Amino acid sequence: YNRGGILADDMGLGKTVQTIALILSSPFKGGEPRTTLIVCPASLVTQWCTEIADKAPSLKVLAFHGTKRPSDPKVIHSYDIVVTSYSTLGSEDSKSDSPLYSSSFKFKRVVLDEAHSIKNKSTKSHRACYKIVADLRWCLTGTPIQNNVDELYALFRFLRVNKFENEMVWELKIGQGLKSRDVHRMTEVIKTLHGILNKFMLRRTKQLLLDNNVLLVTKKIYRETLDFTPFERGMYNQMVDQYRKEMKERKKNAQAQLQYMEEYTRLLRLRQLCCHWRLLFKDLQIDKSLNTKISANSVDTEEAGVDDILSSMKEMTLDESAENTSNTSKDMVHPIKVQRVLNILARDKQSDVRKTIIFSEFTSMLDILGNVLTKEKIKYARYDGKMDKKSKDKALEIIKNDPDVFVLLCSLKSAAYGLNITSCSRVILYEPFWNPAISAQAIDRVYRIGQTQNVEIYEFFISDTVEMRIRRIQESKRKLMDSVVDKNVDSTMAIVGSGLSRKELFDILEIADPG
Repeated sequence: YNRGGILADDMGLGKTVQTIALILSSPFKGGEPRTTLIVCPASLVTQWCTEIADKAPSLKVLAFHGTKRPSDPKVIHSYDIVVTSYSTLGSEDSKSDSPLYSSSFKFKRVVLDEAHSIKNKSTKSHRACYKIVADLRWCLTGTPIQNNVDELYALFRFLRVNKFENEMVWELKIGQGLKSRDVHRMTEVIKTLHGILNKFMLRRTKQLLLDNNVLLVTKKIYRETLDFTPFERGMYNQMVDQYRKEMKERKKNAQAQLQYMEEYTRLLRLRQLCCHWRLLFKDLQIDKSLNTKISANSVDTEEAGVDDILSSMKEMTLDESAENTSNTSKDMVHPIKVQRVLNILARDKQSDVRKTIIFSEFTSMLDILGNVLTKEKIKYARYDGKMDKKSKDKALEIIKNDPDVFVLLCSLKSAAYGLNITSCSRVILYEPFWNPAISAQAIDRVYRIGQTQNVEIYEFFISDTVEMRIRRIQESKRKLMDSVVDKNVDSTMAIVGSGLSRKELFDILEIADPG
């Protein structure tokens, strides 16, 4: 079917350029639709327009974004390309007279950039994209699966290229098989998905480019398991003990289980403590014996926004008196992750300095890191979602061109889309994120075409904490992506279980056993 599909190249391999080339390869002819509609995250609207102007100046492009966007569909369809955001499209869908949904006009093609943005079929963004009328439909995403296989259904539903756009067919042929936990049936489902994707998905990985000498730099990942300082371990263990005690009390008194938001908030607290204890406590008074009392009033609730969850933490006492006071005090100033960051940065020689980007999900952690770097006389720039576009652009210009600035502190989510930061060749992921695809997108802001240095990636995990459980979740999600999208046999075997022999599984998947 010449109707579109999924362009799933790894991030940083030029999906934008390929899309522009596709548009140029089929110029407008009279009597047929002219306009391509590109839908992307709001932060990428300007970048798309800039790329089109640079690579294909002959194309007439409109940024349909902001308050002064045109309302006449004739104006819209006089352009070769219209670029809009998912949020704008969602608001247009609610209007009765939107020029994007005019019954008198249809688009030549609609292209969803970062198409995993519509992975949930019940969202406003998905509904708005689905309703666009166009002859050709494309999804651009390096991560067509992030959490579960049903996210593929959302893309198929939008594309309308095969029978699996029908939810009943998907559930019967795919959903039920995966839920069955029957090894043979699950393997048949994965084989079916491979066949579908062979027809409707184009994908190049960085490994393929490395093998063919197109990408000339490598990426090395260091997943480091760190041990808490004694002070941090004492605080973490006491917080866990407090939570367990409360759970026992609830069961003893036959009270209802914790609500989801309560559970989530407590999990968030443990994650924050793995980053830095100051994310929890603004004013921590420590006496000579290091006996510490923590008041609920001193807890920073800005990140979670659920104050009443902290009522149980009114009096938590830490006793680290057995430890050497001077060493423990130093540990409290620089928790283990901060120490590791400084250790990595200190390895740089002045004659061969790497520029480093440090990602964290918590902007308050970036504040702390900024203070530490300033005290260590390490110059840095910062990029986060609270900054306006001018400030963001300035930060990127500084890290690229200022020879005295070696570090970029970056919010994980705000940098996941569309940035090109090849001036940095080292990435530090300060804490693990539930979804490994978000981390991968952040890494690929650095490791992409245009990078001239080999790239180092550091991921931090604290031993015997919630971060290790997050790591296991990450691995399972990576295996799912590898199994279905990249057709990795080892990952497939890990997912479907060991009920089949190696030869049987390879035979069912119609893949020659390399062993």
